[in-house]
Amino acid sequence: MAKVITVFGATGDQGGSVARTLLQDPQYKVRAVTRNPNSPAARALASQGAEVIQADYGNKESLANALQGAYGCFVVTRTDFSLPNFEEIEVKQGQNIADVCAVLRVQHVVFSLQPHVRKIIGILARHCDAKARIEDYMNELELPLTSIIVPFTFENFLARFKPKVVDYQQCQLEIPMGEVPLDGISVEQVGGCVKTIFNNPSAYLRKTLALSSDKMTIREYAAILSRYCQPYIFKDAQMTTDEFRAKSGREAADHYGNMFEFFQRVDQRHNMQLTKSLNPQIKTFQEWVRDNVDAVRSALR
Repeated sequence: MAKVITVFGATGDQGGSVARTLLQDPQYKVRAVTRNPNSPAARALASQGAEVIQADYGNKESLANALQGAYGCFVVTRTDFSLPNFEEIEVKQGQNIADVCAVLRVQHVVFSLQPHVRKIIGILARHCDAKARIEDYMNELELPLTSIIVPFTFENFLARFKPKVVDYQQCQLEIPMGEVPLDGISVEQVGGCVKTIFNNPSAYLRKTLALSSDKMTIREYAAILSRYCQPYIFKDAQMTTDEFRAKSGREAADHYGNMFEFFQRVDQRHNMQLTKSLNPQIKTFQEWVRDNVDAVRSALR
C-alpha cells in the first residue's frame, strides 16, 4: 500500500517541488495542504493525482484532518512580513503542526529549516529565526525528524532578487555578499532530495542536511548569466549589507540584509556531495541558466 505523505505549503516553491516529485513515485500518495484548494496550483496538483486538503495552520482540528493516517509529512512554513507579529505567528503555526504530528504519531517529519541568526550572531533575521525555533520545538517533542536547510534558490533570480536593469541591457545583481561565495540550488530539485530522505529513513532520521548544488561569488553568478543571456550583461552591484538594508526597497530588507550578513560571517557548511547523493540529477547554476534562459530574460522585462 502506498504511504501517505502530507505536504504542507504544497502550492509554494519548496512544497510544490516535493509534491510533484512524490506524485511521480507510486509508492507514495500525496496529500497536498493549501489554504486555497481552488487556486491554479492546487488544481494542477489535483490533476496529477494529489489529494488536495484545505487547512488552517492556526487550527489543530484542520491540521489533524490533513495528517490523519499519514506516514510522513514535509513541513515548510511561510513568513508573512505584512503582519506586525509575523515571527510569533509563524512559530505558532509550526508548533501546531508539530503538536498534531506528535499526537498522531507521524513516523517521519521532514522540516525545511533555516539557521537561528539571532542566537548565533545576535542580529534579527526573523524569517530564519522562526524556522529555527520551530525545529527546537520539534526536537523538544522528540519527533522523528529530518531537517533540511535550503540555500539561496536559483529561482530567486526570477523574482525576489531578480537583476536590476540599470541601463539598456546592463543589469546588476543586488545581493550583498562581497567576495564570500553563496551556496545555491534550484528549488525544483529539492523534491528529489526529500524523496530520497523519505525512501531511507534510517539513514537520515535525527539529522540536519544542508543542501547545495553550487557555490560561487556573486561576480561568478553574474558571469554565467552574461554568458547565456546575451545581449544582457550582468554585474555584481557590490552592494554592502548596510546599503542593501537602506536602498533595496524590498519588503523586509532589514531581515534579508541581516541574513546575508550572517551568510558572510558564518560558514554555512552546505554539502554539495551529499546533495548529489540525495538527488543525482541536481543541476549546477550554469546548467540551470542554460535551461532557463527565456525565463531569466522574461524576468528582466
